[in-house]
Parts: sequence; C-alpha cells; structure tokens
Amino acid sequence: MKTNRSLPPLYNFLNNYDPEHHNYYDLLRYIFDKKIYYYGNNFKNPEEKTITKISSFKLAVKDVVIDFFIWLNLLRKKPSNKIKIWNSSYFNISNSINDSKFLVGRMPWNYSLKAFNLYDFKLYKKVKKINNKLTYGNFNELISEEFFKEIDDLKAAIKEYVIKENIRAVFLANDIGFFEKLTIQIFKELKRPTFLFIHGLPGIYGKIDNNRTDFLVVWGEAIKQNYIHAGVTPDKILISGHPKYRIDNKVSLKFSFENILVLPKSMNGCPSGDEYTLRERGNCIYYMNMVQKVLQKIGVTKARFRPHPSEDRNWYLKFIDSNFFIPDTDELAVSLSKSSLVIGPTSTVFLESLISGVNYVVFEPRQENGNCLDNFPVIPPFDGKNVKVPSAQTMEELFDILNNRNLVDSSVLTDYINPNFDSNLFLEKII
Repeated sequence: MKTNRSLPPLYNFLNNYDPEHHNYYDLLRYIFDKKIYYYGNNFKNPEEKTITKISSFKLAVKDVVIDFFIWLNLLRKKPSNKIKIWNSSYFNISNSINDSKFLVGRMPWNYSLKAFNLYDFKLYKKVKKINNKLTYGNFNELISEEFFKEIDDLKAAIKEYVIKENIRAVFLANDIGFFEKLTIQIFKELKRPTFLFIHGLPGIYGKIDNNRTDFLVVWGEAIKQNYIHAGVTPDKILISGHPKYRIDNKVSLKFSFENILVLPKSMNGCPSGDEYTLRERGNCIYYMNMVQKVLQKIGVTKARFRPHPSEDRNWYLKFIDSNFFIPDTDELAVSLSKSSLVIGPTSTVFLESLISGVNYVVFEPRQENGNCLDNFPVIPPFDGKNVKVPSAQTMEELFDILNNRNLVDSSVLTDYINPNFDSNLFLEKII
C-alpha cells in the first residue's frame, strides 16, 4: 500500500482503496481528525462530550435565535459596487482597509451577529445543513455517496453566489478546515486570489498546511524565512505586519520572581504537519512538574499557570501541585501586565510578553531524537540557535537562565513583526 507520511494510516487506507473519492476525503480530513483524535477531558470541549436532552434543547433554541438575527442582519444588506472580499481572518482587516473601495464581509460558515455578513439567507441555510451533518454525523454517513453529492451541490451553490456577487478574493484564517478547503478550490477554479493570514507564531513549519492558498500573509521577515526554509515558494509569502501591535524593540523587560506566569506545554487536538504524529497528554503534566522543581530550587513558592484557551485548567489541577500553581483567569493583556516573568514553550505569547515589557524564558525539553516533547522539531526562535533568545532544553539550563537572569534581546520583535502594517501588500494582488 502506498503511504503518505503526512497522513494517518486511516487516510492512506481510504486513498489507496477508494482513490476515486480522494478529493472528498481530503476535504473532510480535519472533520475526521476531530472525531477520532480530539478527545479527553484535558480539553474544554472534546469531541466525545455528551450532549444531554437539556443541552440539546438549549442548542435548538439558540439555533432559532441565531437564524432570526442572521435573517435581520441580511435584510439590511444593500447592493454595492465596491470590490467584495470574503474574510475569516483572525484580526479585523476591514478596520484597516479603505472602505470607499473595498467591502469586506463574513462568509456563511463564519457568520457574525455584529460584523458585516456577505451572503444570502438561502446560502446560509444550505451551509448550516451541511455543517450540522459534519458536526453530528458519524463516519459512515460522511463517507457515503449521498453526502458526497451534498458536498457537490453545496460547492455549486457557493460558486454560483461568488460569481453572482462578484466576490473577488478570500482572506482565510486557516487552510485545513472543510469549508476553507472547499472555498480555496472554488476561488482557484474561478482564478480569483486566495490569501491565508497566519494567526501568530507558527508552532510547525511545513509545505503542506498553510501552503494551499495563492498567498501566505505573515507578520515578519523571520516567519517568512522559516517558511522558505520549509519549502514554501518565496514569492507567495507577503509580510504585512499586524495592526494590533505597537512595537518598541528597545523596551526594558521585567525579570523578577515576584509574580511568575507559566504556560504549559499544551497539545493539539488533531495531527498536523508534514509528518503524521500523535501527541501524548502526559507530557503536559511532566512539563509543569519540571518547571515547578526548578522554580522551587530558585526559591519560588508560588506561580500562576495559564493553559491554552482550548484546554481545561481543572484537568491540570487534578495532576499538578495546586498549592504551588494558581490558575490565571485574567484576559491575556491583564495577565501579562501583572506578570514579572513568563516561562513557557513555543507560543505566540512569547511576542506578546515582550511587547508588554515582560521577559519570556523559553523552556523546550527535548527527546533523545532532538525533537520537543510532542515529537516535532523545535522551530526558531525557540530552538536555542538564535543568540537573541535564551532557550533551555533541560531543567539545568532552565535553572541557569533564571539564576543568571538572562534576558531576551527585545530587538527580536521587529524580526518577527513588521512594525508597520501595510494592507496594500495584499490588496494590490486583488485589483
């Protein structure tokens, strides 16, 4: 059997024994990944979480209310001669774009009750029907010929609407979801540009994920170089900066032990990257125990901890020392403002901590093969090869960095975030 190393065995099996439907399996892969791998009470909303009759009733009522407000929202939509763009990117691009020329709106699978929605109610209902099947349908239903036909019908409906409304481009937050992949297919068939806006500092670089759109929009030059090194074509990578951040690469960083924030080594719910790898949640606890032992050796008696938003802090508290670790429940900006030091693994919070004037100590323990705990290569600037960023691989190295109070060189900020957000870099690809 021919094997693709980026795919779990199940997908290799499906592709080898039913190659005629390969395109559908590819569209559905993230849906299947969630149903198969996104499990465990370490997550806030694991896939196997039971929906009771009461919660099902509440969901049904909420569903009707949302439909009503979407319908009202769409009633207010007026015809426009502006250049129309579909957008699901993480930050509000429309606030940074010339409204006299462009009309940026949400697509029906990424609707908002507040933002501008760019679709009609008929398409919204068709998308919703498919989305309900993706969410609640079982594996056999989703790989049936009947459902493949529904996917074809949905694709035709979306394509028809894009042509009718002359939607000229699409801005996406990812390229792995079902609707995102389907949208990329449609826009490429229509020869209209597709853009992927990176959410933050990638934890993995490769040439499969984040490489399906025509253009990849990143925050800074260092991120671009990391993607080029991974095999992505340089010409498709655009450096935009980020409208949210104001960069001071000479900021004086706090470094003391009074109020330490620790970020756990979180795990993804689904396999990703150029090579299929499953992660082991015991490493989340292992990581926290190592950090605690080092901090206690320094003389620290308490620290705050902040899991990834997808994780359940109560699960951590069942395993870690709750007399030492205190849950951090503030908004991130508030949390960073009160922190005297942050310790953590590969994370976008590294940049946000520096922007907030707080030193970030990188701790990325290695396995014998040189990979990090989740068996992926450690990526720059967390790999210890950047002289601007002290990085610990062992408990001994973490102790030394803390004991010597080794600071990050804050000029790394402008390596990873262009200080001037420039929307023209991607808008000129549309006009």
